[in-house]
Amino acid sequence: MAGAHLLRVVGGLVSVFVLTATLSGCGVAQREAQQSQDAAISADLKAGAAALRQECAAKLETKQLDPIRDKIEFYKSRTDGPAPFSMLSNSRYPNNEEQKAIAIFAGLRDECTNLDRQRIQHQVLPSNVNRVMYDKLNSFSLSTARQTGDLLVALYQGKITYGEFAKKRAESSAASASAREDYLQAMQQADQQRRMQELQLAEQRNQSSMAAWSSYLQAVQAMQPHTVNLQTNCTSTRTGNFTNTTCQ
Repeated sequence: MAGAHLLRVVGGLVSVFVLTATLSGCGVAQREAQQSQDAAISADLKAGAAALRQECAAKLETKQLDPIRDKIEFYKSRTDGPAPFSMLSNSRYPNNEEQKAIAIFAGLRDECTNLDRQRIQHQVLPSNVNRVMYDKLNSFSLSTARQTGDLLVALYQGKITYGEFAKKRAESSAASASAREDYLQAMQQADQQRRMQELQLAEQRNQSSMAAWSSYLQAVQAMQPHTVNLQTNCTSTRTGNFTNTTCQ
């Protein structure tokens, strides 16, 4: 009887061990499958962003933008340095031909920004990426895009110069990058109470920056526009008491 009982106990322990090992193996397999899936999603995310950048860069090669190609940086990322000196020191307002090019550029930017927003909204994320945090981080880039759009409108209207556009665009990008870094650092705080405090401070700094931008934009909108006409070549022909002038 005792021997039979012992055999049943040992057999039970062996069954438990086999079951545990099997479940452990399943857990490892599941983790590896999840890691593989996450890696594929991350690669797809990067590939999608790169493809969109290439698509937009190709659109910006149109000759319609040639009048402003050396006056405006068409694409600017967080890692880019300041604008060239020639752009920052340009005290000119756009002329009629350049205004047309600015309008075309603004339209292409809007298309690309909308495509990027749709990509972000529908992007499947890896399991270790929080959707709320992902959307928050992308919101800083979208905010910069909106502010650049504000500047393009002011430039088109002749209310700011090319140099002012380059300067304020750089300031906008720097403020966005700073706000993004503040948020990342706050999220990395291990202590929950400290993390919430840092997030609150980061949000206050970001709101202060947004308020300053709003004040600047209101001041710009109140300015009188400058009109710059293209120089024309005129030829005058005198016949008797009459003078005929034609311009091209």
